[in-house]
Amino acid sequence: MIEEITARLYSDTPKERLYHYTTFKGLLGIVHSSSLWASDIRYMNDSAELKHTAHLIGGEISERIASGHPNPDLLNQFLDWVTHRITNGHMLFAASFRANGNLLSQWRGYSRIGKGVSLGFNPDVILKCAEKQSFQVGKCVYDKEEQKQLIRQVIDSLEHLSAEHEVSATENYHKIFQIIESDLLRIAAILKHPSFEEEEEWRVVS
Repeated sequence: MIEEITARLYSDTPKERLYHYTTFKGLLGIVHSSSLWASDIRYMNDSAELKHTAHLIGGEISERIASGHPNPDLLNQFLDWVTHRITNGHMLFAASFRANGNLLSQWRGYSRIGKGVSLGFNPDVILKCAEKQSFQVGKCVYDKEEQKQLIRQVIDSLEHLSAEHEVSATENYHKIFQIIESDLLRIAAILKHPSFEEEEEWRVVS
């Protein structure tokens, strides 16, 4: 079930030119190597979205428990696990592109003393390169209600897996959590705080 959520999120493909902001030094590196490097999201400038996903999960879990959820132990264990794995789990790499090639916040973030570049890329080339190296291309989600709905679906998937594997309330649920970890991280990679909405970001994720 969670695989369907991930597949749907990464099914949207860019149609217009995408832009990558960088410094002059970054430009020279791209030209000389004929490549773009992906970075671990935890070390990127706007890494807070992983914690944003954990916050969304915490909110949904609190609501379910307050409403009398029949298995609060499952949800509490999941929240503890997510809080740890979001910051200490598998590496999650991404390269960032923007739909807007002339955005003041990006010039401020990536250009020193007003010196930087905005590189425009053909989206078809990005898609081909990503597919060749087993990356996925996804459009970031900023809408609060859409994010909440996605998190509800993630936790629904978790509950379904728990019932499917017949894990009792006295057991450790970590094996179930590990089943969804890869998809959960890919989802977290493109859930961004609504305050960043103007960026219209696309991410190439592995």
